[in-house]
Amino acid sequence: MGRVYGDIDKKAVLLKSTVTVVARVGIENSSTRLIGKEAGFQDAFIYRYFNDKDHLLSQAYISENDKLMNILVKAIDYENQMIDEKPLEERSAYVIKTAWKYLTENPDICKFLVYYYNSPGFTKYAMDDHKKWLDELSDLLYPTFRDRDEAATLLYMIFNSVYGFAMQVANGEHPNTEETAERVFRNVYTAIYACYERTHRQEEPAEQS
Repeated sequence: MGRVYGDIDKKAVLLKSTVTVVARVGIENSSTRLIGKEAGFQDAFIYRYFNDKDHLLSQAYISENDKLMNILVKAIDYENQMIDEKPLEERSAYVIKTAWKYLTENPDICKFLVYYYNSPGFTKYAMDDHKKWLDELSDLLYPTFRDRDEAATLLYMIFNSVYGFAMQVANGEHPNTEETAERVFRNVYTAIYACYERTHRQEEPAEQS
């Protein structure tokens, strides 16, 4: 006898199956039929929980993005407690490598997040939710960078860079090694340090003539 799913389980299975299918075939080639087949359900069953394919995709993105953002919130909050004891480089490495580890250990999630982020559906259905998370991360970064707009710009750059490298690992273009992780960190730390210097320089009082 097969497993009897509760409603929450069924919805979770459909969301997970959406991630798997999109990672495998991309956004345009995904369909409710393929997602239903991956989940082990008739595709018509999807409409008990989601209005249409766009709704299913957006909810899968929001769910997976929430998981990653919560991991980053915890990592930044933890490192903020060490702001007077650890140098910027060490604190930055912890946060970046936490995100990197999650994305490279979950290649289907990484692919799905990138594919959906670059799809028209993201702007229409999920951008507001994503922006709320960026605002929260910018607020958490304020003790270090002292400028929320600068922090937000930095976050966009970091996400694009880390996602890009993680996609290359997921596609087998680079090995998932400590050396790769270190190279990715070095790539973004230049921007992190420049932002830190710039925002702290703005705080310095003008020299009196």
